[in-house]
Amino acid sequence: MKRISCVLAALGWLLVPTVSLAQSDDKAARYAAGAVDAYRHGQFGEAEQYYTAAIKASPSHFESYLGRADFYEKTGKKDKALADFNKAVAVSSNNSVAILARANFLVRTKDYAKALQDVNRVLGSESDNLEANLLRASLYLNTGQNTQCIADCKRILASTRVAYAYVLRGLALEKLKQLDKAKTDLETAINLEPRNESNLMLRFEFYKRQNMDDAALEDLNRIISLYPDSLAKVKLFKERLRLYDKTKKDDPERVKLDLGRIVELDPHDFDDRYKYSLVAWRTDPQISLKYINEAIAMKPDNAKYYGLRGQINADLKNNKAAIEDCTKSLATDANDADVYAARAAAHLGLYKFDEAIADSEKAISLAPNTVAALYIEGQAYEGLSKPKEATTFYNRFIEIASKASNRTSEEGRRLEQARRKVEIMKERADSAASNSAGGDSTPAAEPADKHK
Repeated sequence: MKRISCVLAALGWLLVPTVSLAQSDDKAARYAAGAVDAYRHGQFGEAEQYYTAAIKASPSHFESYLGRADFYEKTGKKDKALADFNKAVAVSSNNSVAILARANFLVRTKDYAKALQDVNRVLGSESDNLEANLLRASLYLNTGQNTQCIADCKRILASTRVAYAYVLRGLALEKLKQLDKAKTDLETAINLEPRNESNLMLRFEFYKRQNMDDAALEDLNRIISLYPDSLAKVKLFKERLRLYDKTKKDDPERVKLDLGRIVELDPHDFDDRYKYSLVAWRTDPQISLKYINEAIAMKPDNAKYYGLRGQINADLKNNKAAIEDCTKSLATDANDADVYAARAAAHLGLYKFDEAIADSEKAISLAPNTVAALYIEGQAYEGLSKPKEATTFYNRFIEIASKASNRTSEEGRRLEQARRKVEIMKERADSAASNSAGGDSTPAAEPADKHK
């Protein structure tokens, strides 16, 4: 059904009736023009009154019936819309514009059988009517009459190269499992109209169905470049993120850019605010904090949101806020090693070494290779002037962090610091042992820098 809507939507530009007001009664035309202007300004009551006045001024002015029918449809009054489409056909002496306008309405209301009747009615007297031929081919496609669709498209293409006819034939060939021919027709359509968003979307969907993900991603990039900024564009960005992941092209910067556009365009999308905050965290923690705050404001009962904000606040040295957020998160999910590590870092920043050790131990028990917790526990023991224990945890940190192929710049900095700290503490221990053997006293080790 989704493909039906997409196919028929692509044909919509052909089916909207072109109203030539100059050919109709002047007074009715002026009223109809007033109705259009009122509708554009959101004055729906006045728009309806103008259309009704136009019809009273000239009952044979079928364009006014079409305009009012369109107005009724857009305002959800489908029964009234159909009645006006019927009147437009009746008063216009079966004008093809009026009949095709009604056929288009019937398509939108999914009455395909009656829509086909109207199209055939037009073709009975105007066999070369391009709009009618394309609509019939589309209806055949979407009612499973693929051979008839191909025949209509072949007839159209014999006289004129219309991109949409190639699209319809391509989709019909796909249903008949003639995939190479289908691909060729779709590519021909795009070559004829490279900036036609609807046709690009249909080929993109074809590529998706055939698991041609790289080609689908290329088409989606083109569609996004053509599409105006709107809430509808959010779906395109989300689809591109899915394809990035599927094609293994989801590098952080690409993901960050698309998530950034999503949160700009959709002010109510709380989960993508969380995702954007997550990818922006390491490079722009203040922006990350802004969007996770927005996500929490929209969804205040989500534990993972508080967990992420706690980690961001810990990085920003907002230690009390970090502890509060992490505690809220852990009250719901007590098995998140990263949140325990973040709370440990916040305790360390407040010189609460015992609490930092307790949270680090919990993080390590949940995930033994949590490098942040190992480093923090080393710092906490150093702060308590326990160099032996500090060295143990620094060495564990060094062992794991040195093997990581994707360590962050912060982890790299900590790795170098841990190595220096271990060397210094070893030198002090060796010096103390030497002095002890010689009978000299040894000064106590200097306390750790709690903020590193």
